[in-house]
Amino acid sequence: THLSEDARLSIQTEITNNFGGPENYVPFMASRSNKGKSSKKKDDKPDPQAAHEAIRPAIQENGLFLKPSDLPASFDGAARELYRLIYQRTVSSHMPPQISNSTSVTILGESPSDDNDETQVLFRISGSVVVDPGYTTCYPRQSDSKSPILPSIQEGEQLACEGIQSLMHVTQPPARYTEASFVQELEALGVGRPSTYAGTVQILRDRSYVGSPVTSDSERRGTPKEVSGPAISAQRAAGGEEFTGSRNARGPMVPSLTAFVVTSLLEKHCNMYVDPSFTAKMEERLDLIANSDVEISQDERVAYLNEFYLGEEGLAARIKYIEDSVDADEARRAHLPSLESNFTDDDEKLGLFIGPWGPFVKKVSNTGADNTEQKPVTASLPPGMAADLSTITLNSLNAIMASKEGHGSVLGLHPEDGRTIHLKLGPYGAYLQWGDDGEEGTTTHTLPRELRSLKQLDKGESSDSQNKDGNEGSLASMMGLSLETAVRYVSLPRTVCEMNDLPIVASIGPYGPYLKYNNTYMSLNPKDGDVISIGPSQAQELVTEGIVNRKSKVGAGVLAEIGEKEGSMVTVKNGRFGAYINWKKVNVKLPTEYRDDPSEVPLEEAWSLIEEKGKEGGPRKKGKQKSSGPTIPPGPKRPPSAWLIFSQEKRPELAGKFSSLGEVSKELSRLWSETSDKERQPYLEKAAVAKSVYEEEKRKWKAETQEIIKKHSGGGRSKSRGVVKGSKNENLPKRPRSSYILFCNAHRAEVSKDFGTLGEVSKELARRWANLDEVARKEYEDMASQDKVRYEREKAELVESDVNGSLPPKESSSGRKKKKGGPKPKKRPPSAYMLFCASHRSQIVDENGNKLSLPETTKVLAQMWREIDEETRGKFESEAESQKEAFVA
Repeated sequence: THLSEDARLSIQTEITNNFGGPENYVPFMASRSNKGKSSKKKDDKPDPQAAHEAIRPAIQENGLFLKPSDLPASFDGAARELYRLIYQRTVSSHMPPQISNSTSVTILGESPSDDNDETQVLFRISGSVVVDPGYTTCYPRQSDSKSPILPSIQEGEQLACEGIQSLMHVTQPPARYTEASFVQELEALGVGRPSTYAGTVQILRDRSYVGSPVTSDSERRGTPKEVSGPAISAQRAAGGEEFTGSRNARGPMVPSLTAFVVTSLLEKHCNMYVDPSFTAKMEERLDLIANSDVEISQDERVAYLNEFYLGEEGLAARIKYIEDSVDADEARRAHLPSLESNFTDDDEKLGLFIGPWGPFVKKVSNTGADNTEQKPVTASLPPGMAADLSTITLNSLNAIMASKEGHGSVLGLHPEDGRTIHLKLGPYGAYLQWGDDGEEGTTTHTLPRELRSLKQLDKGESSDSQNKDGNEGSLASMMGLSLETAVRYVSLPRTVCEMNDLPIVASIGPYGPYLKYNNTYMSLNPKDGDVISIGPSQAQELVTEGIVNRKSKVGAGVLAEIGEKEGSMVTVKNGRFGAYINWKKVNVKLPTEYRDDPSEVPLEEAWSLIEEKGKEGGPRKKGKQKSSGPTIPPGPKRPPSAWLIFSQEKRPELAGKFSSLGEVSKELSRLWSETSDKERQPYLEKAAVAKSVYEEEKRKWKAETQEIIKKHSGGGRSKSRGVVKGSKNENLPKRPRSSYILFCNAHRAEVSKDFGTLGEVSKELARRWANLDEVARKEYEDMASQDKVRYEREKAELVESDVNGSLPPKESSSGRKKKKGGPKPKKRPPSAYMLFCASHRSQIVDENGNKLSLPETTKVLAQMWREIDEETRGKFESEAESQKEAFVA
């Protein structure tokens, strides 16, 4: 880049006054010439950035740069750090490089002992001694753990020991590739071009050749990665979502089982294509063809492509060879170094394979002779093991295969009922089964993710003396799962304690261990305690922090409370795209310097960001404004089917036998499928009665709706088809309130003093209403009855006033009154059942001669219709048929 002459003078002045004097100033062009020699061809190329002025500090009136320490107070932390970086880079670009000597120092020490013999100890350290700091004078001194800065000392100099600190050094394995280091390696090998690097990395992730697994002590960031088509099988083979990570996973690139299988296949049969030099040579040859000074004919270009694709060692020949000669099982077998080195020379050994439904284990023969008479036993590899290749050992595979062949491992008998507890493997990992297969009352129970994923194999030792497997290589012993622990897992959910007369329940759900309090759930992390051993005091503390104080994920994700402004709290919340500052409905992104500790955000700085966001405009209002129109009452509730009536009757009985809603639903489906037509008949009749009641209520609702629409439109026909939604009509009476609504109106102000959000207030009101005694509830029911009488009276008065013409008719948009009259549509002829109901409805009364309610009347009429004789039924059917013929004519 380019720097103007006045900028160079300012830099020279800064260096002369503050950074070592004029001898530390190096002209820009001279500094560039000392950066190593390159080829003349590269030096002759013009610099594309030479015409642009570099990003640098502005020059003040005195001809100097403004120092970072003299910035105005209005600059926030991020702006100050950015300016300091620009200032340091600009000044240091005209200073010489740092000169240092790499030095190793050996220190001989003598330590006195009890027998007056001096013990000699030897210390060694390697580092660097700075000879000339150069441009680093502009930067604050930073320590480097790999090459620390040593003081200037002389050989033979006596040193005083001020203290000794004992540190343990553990050799770490080489770090895995990240996307950045992987691209650097491709550049070093000469593979690919800068335009292809991003696509190469994306293909590796899309096909699940590499992933960023979620470890047991880390949380997933972002939403799961969405895959479709062949990528679904690739993700299964790699270990599922636990291996591929989230949609935006950018962690270390860990190879999958699929990567080992594909690499092994290519190295055996297509070695030239996986050789890095092959790609580099091919691209170099293509560059020579494209950039050659001699014109290359079309035939020569085609000849090169034919050599690559159709030659004797071409791509097509190698693919045909693999299809014809390579066995399918051998092609999808994973040859892991940890497995191959431990195999013995037995006839049969275990093999790890990749299939469309994920990795699986199968016994293979060393002799190559497969026993086709008997289908080989295969066992699926749990997703947790597929995501962590370090857990795949010969012992773990043997344990999985033994568990599959024996239909699970028997842990022992339950001390309460004597039923057997099995440890089994499923598509989602290990689980417990309480009871034998086919036994009545057998249930399955999930395990925590650390156990069911089998990531802790070979790390635990079983202390269970009742384990019936009796060998050290059993799956239960490798997991460290004893009978006592299994009994506690199958006994979940359990009540830990009570807090404010409400139980705290601990259990394991689809998303892991959790605590439940007041119908609110919170996750139980492994660092907070175990679901089977967590105590009352710790559970109450977690519930108070995670549920009562709304600091869990369910409670709006509040990370910190900064302070109060204008009656509302300024908080830092955790959102989908990271932490942000919230005040009422205004959200502001959290500055980067406060991400580690959001509670350190100053209230004034947060408020200034909120005010700045408020000036730009509040949150956008989504949705269309409702058009004016009458208020339509809600329609009747749809009638239940025979299946729903059956489920409502049987669900309370089954709720005590099963722990989850899914198991209850499965049992209801099974019972319904096993019922005969005779057993279903009562439920079908109840459903038919409910449907007839619904049809009658729907007819009345439609009539009432049309009446309201007619009044709203001034008596004319409504232009809208169906129900018109709109604003409230002031002429219509206010609908009656229920007893619960009246109770909420009376106590809402009192409850709002103790709870901050609308959801909490509603929950508390519902709890108080459920605990209300019969006397107090009767009072609100009487108030609701009086309000309903008021509604009916006002509604009748409104209809009467409309008939008398006291209400002014509404005019159309053109200013004229709508014309009334016109031909009315013909009414559809009634059915035989409707004619029967019309003739007998007035006769349905109770023992005191009063009319029954509509649902009761409908039930009685339906029962009478089923019991009438054929002659009476035929009369109504004949009358209905004659009315139908008249309607058609």
